[in-house]
Amino acid sequence: MLGKASGICQKKNAWTVPTLVGRTLYLRDREKVMAVDLGEKK
Repeated sequence: MLGKASGICQKKNAWTVPTLVGRTLYLRDREKVMAVDLGEKK
């Protein structure tokens, strides 16, 4: 594990499984859709 983030999806029930496209992780819970860039900081 290279990193960990907490508090991204606050609701327990998600509509979809997390999806990784390239270096972007897409997440969705009952209130929000999020795109998290997992690329290296420069």
